[in-house]
Parts: sequence; C-alpha cells; structure tokens
Amino acid sequence: MTLKEGTFKAVAEFVIPPSYPMQSVKFVLKEHNFDPIFAQIFESHTQNIIRRLWSGGPPGYDRKVDTNSDKVGFKRAVGGLAADMERIKMATRSELKHDMDFLKK
Repeated sequence: MTLKEGTFKAVAEFVIPPSYPMQSVKFVLKEHNFDPIFAQIFESHTQNIIRRLWSGGPPGYDRKVDTNSDKVGFKRAVGGLAADMERIKMATRSELKHDMDFLKK
C-alpha cells in the first residue's frame, strides 16, 4: 500500500499469514520519507491497532476528535521523544501482559 500526502510518502505492507486468524496480521513500513521519530510513532500506533483488532477489540480511533487541536510541533516532539517512547513501551508491555493473562484463561 502506498500512502501519499503532499511531499510525504510511505510504502506499507500488511502480510496476512496462511494461518490467519490464528496468527495476527504483520505490518511492515517498507520505505518512507518521514522523520524517523514520526515513523516510529506511526509504526507503533499501527501495531497497537492491529493488536486490538486481532484480539476482538475496537480499533480505538473512532472517537470524534479534532486532530488539529493541541498540535505538537517538531521541536516539542523531539524534546519529548524519550518520555513519549517510554510511555509507548509501557503501553505495549501493559497490552502484552493483558494478552498473556487473557490467553492463560
């Protein structure tokens, strides 16, 4: 899948395994011209949406939100990157723990 907006471009690949739905869909961001920070955030959000959908939950993006409110500029995003990445890692660990607890049941 090729995504384009203005000068930005990304080539993404969604791989559906032969044993789907026993295995989750895999996402690969094959190429892009994004800033590496934003690419990492984009990949993380996409992986989280795939994980939620695969486990039967809602995608989590259906809320009516003004996407331009509280815009984050590049300098602010870079400055808060370490804290943001730590929050993303914690959310991912939390979701994995939730999935493992669910599978144990």
